[in-house]
Amino acid sequence: MVFFEGADMAQMADIIAAEKARNGFDAQREIRLYGDGSFYRAYEWSAWLCCRYVRQNKVTRRFVKLLDSDVVYIGFPRTSLQKYVLDGTEVEECEDGSVVLRLSATLFPPESECEVLSVDFEAWREHLPMAEKIVQKQITDKQPTVQPVSPTGIMQQVLMFPIESRSPIECMLFLAEIKHKLAQNDKMKM
Repeated sequence: MVFFEGADMAQMADIIAAEKARNGFDAQREIRLYGDGSFYRAYEWSAWLCCRYVRQNKVTRRFVKLLDSDVVYIGFPRTSLQKYVLDGTEVEECEDGSVVLRLSATLFPPESECEVLSVDFEAWREHLPMAEKIVQKQITDKQPTVQPVSPTGIMQQVLMFPIESRSPIECMLFLAEIKHKLAQNDKMKM
């Protein structure tokens, strides 16, 4: 399931609903892992449990338009699963390819503290920053008020761009900007 790139949104909605409908002590100590290619992903409560009790992980909080909600998740390679299985943790492999890790009752706080855990989860979730969408510049909205750029000027911009200290996305956006300037030059010459 490739969740943000065309996954079955009904299945994703079911996963999020199951994560939010945790009832009882046993359900609250389960980390549910869902297959996503060569990775496992844990969403919402499962992601929080994993980060709090098992292992720190990069957490992503992203708005999913089709669900009209933001979703919190973590991911790790399937080959790393054993690093996430603590002593006393029960592992259940499900028919749908998902895996359930049941944290040891001795590791998990007593049942009387489950309400406090819900408050902790909500506070953790709300403090996570939203992942920024990479927004492509709206080239069509720009007016052709830009002066033509000479090929020498473009070469200077390329040579001055600090490619070694920029991310691949920043390099890609810079290249798109240069391409846009060249296209505008061609339009102005016509």
